[in-house]
Amino acid sequence: MIVSELKIYNFRRFRSVDGAPGLQITFHKGLNALIGENDSGKTAVIDALKLVLLTKSNEYIRPVDEDFYKPVDGDACSEFKIDCTISEFNPNEAKNFIEYLTFVKDGDKVEYTLELHYRAWKEGPKIYQELRIGDVDDGISIDGKARELLKAVYLKPLRDAEREMSSGRSSRISQILLNHPVFKDKKEHVVLELFALLLPDIYCSWDLAGVPPLLFLHTNAPSGGMTPHCYLLAVYFPYILLDRSGSPARSLFSFRMPPCFWT
Repeated sequence: MIVSELKIYNFRRFRSVDGAPGLQITFHKGLNALIGENDSGKTAVIDALKLVLLTKSNEYIRPVDEDFYKPVDGDACSEFKIDCTISEFNPNEAKNFIEYLTFVKDGDKVEYTLELHYRAWKEGPKIYQELRIGDVDDGISIDGKARELLKAVYLKPLRDAEREMSSGRSSRISQILLNHPVFKDKKEHVVLELFALLLPDIYCSWDLAGVPPLLFLHTNAPSGGMTPHCYLLAVYFPYILLDRSGSPARSLFSFRMPPCFWT
């Protein structure tokens, strides 16, 4: 499933006029890039999606006063809305949202769609929010497992690579790995076995030529090639450098990346 459409009404800089969305974006399957000048609204798009979907890192995400559109010479509006369409469900994904989906049958093919309607409004000093599914005027609330499955993996801007790529439960690399399907069983995993097997050949460089922390792995093959275990470990950790010579002084210039990361 993918987010296929986003509509924003009176959120941040995107003013709604005569009921029309201040911003409407259609996304496609695969990589979508937002390109624009500073303060053009790129972050607002991401934050709008975070308000609707929430994140798997369980951040504290709530609307604030600055989220309500405010004209230069007037008062801020008292309500903003975000509509989000999710589509391209496979049957395994659709079964978790079956009571919320709309569908269109085209021959033997069934196309499922999930319509999400988020609203935030002010009453005095307090800000309230709700998320409904289905018809925009008569939707139902969503909770339980379906709500959890909507959560997205959000990676903050990588401004401090050394800190974000270091070890720790809240680090960037931890968020990536813990939300990867192969790490569903967090207690036992083949990577732990690989580290135990290769531990004598692993060393860390915490300050090598000013680069961020890196993990280096010696290989015993004369040609600098990888053993099957080295290859598997590199598949799980693309930031690992495989040292061809085993010399720390030459590691930055003589590494060999696994075939799956060649360009």
